[in-house]
Amino acid sequence: MTNNRKNFLTTSILAITIVVMSFVTFFFISGKKSKIDLLPTPKTIKVMLYNINHGEDIDGGYSLKEIIELIKLEKPDFVLLNDVDNTSIRTYREDQARKIAGNLGMHFTYGKNQEVEEGWNGNAILSRFPLKYAENRLFKATANPKPEAMLYAVFEAGNKTVHLMTTELSKNEKIAEQQNQEVVDKVVDIMAKFAINDPFIIGGSFNMNYNHLSIKDMNNYLGNVTLNDSPADRLTYPANSPQYQFDYIFYRKNINLIGKRVWKDNYTKNASDHLPVIAEFELK
Repeated sequence: MTNNRKNFLTTSILAITIVVMSFVTFFFISGKKSKIDLLPTPKTIKVMLYNINHGEDIDGGYSLKEIIELIKLEKPDFVLLNDVDNTSIRTYREDQARKIAGNLGMHFTYGKNQEVEEGWNGNAILSRFPLKYAENRLFKATANPKPEAMLYAVFEAGNKTVHLMTTELSKNEKIAEQQNQEVVDKVVDIMAKFAINDPFIIGGSFNMNYNHLSIKDMNNYLGNVTLNDSPADRLTYPANSPQYQFDYIFYRKNINLIGKRVWKDNYTKNASDHLPVIAEFELK
């Protein structure tokens, strides 16, 4: 074997060794870094509830960009979204939950309710923290072939496990009452079996006013962030001239409510037909 060939082989082996060691070092450092960069356990969490009316503003225009900007301004840790389209014709075939989460840099899960114009409409949950588990459950009670559902998800916030649920109930009052009882049963079951001491937050468009018996029933089991607000401060629908409270955030009382509001300004009054509700909690 000539010296040139020996030198070539030696150089080739050395180059391969360097490449292999570089990859090993990269993955080792990446693994270490991922553990270091895990989000710390938050002392407080901010939750935003928003029925986005599938991105249709009060004048019938498409407002998804404005909705994204509104959420971005609030900087929530979790977002509960109702009336979210997925690849339907009416909303330009957009995967709305994915687009919102992508623009905000958040994790998300989406639950389909009903078919709409060759796509779907449903609920979504967005989070700054990683998703651990998600389940979408159709209600047994329904007034028509287009069902509603409740979306339940579990997230790891540092060393805290946070449970969230969102739903939009039927606009038929009697059906909504039955669906609300299904929500109560599901929440009680989860808290007893799977979230014994964990924070649990439920938000959605219940389509019943604050003095409805079903809402009062929810208040027996959970805290209601707007319970002590005046009627004028708690109303959420219609956004441009609110007459009803249809949107609620309920919470397990092992966390402290430290701030809340229904967000009313010229922007939120136009971006959707519902106003967003925001609550901040202190984790114990």
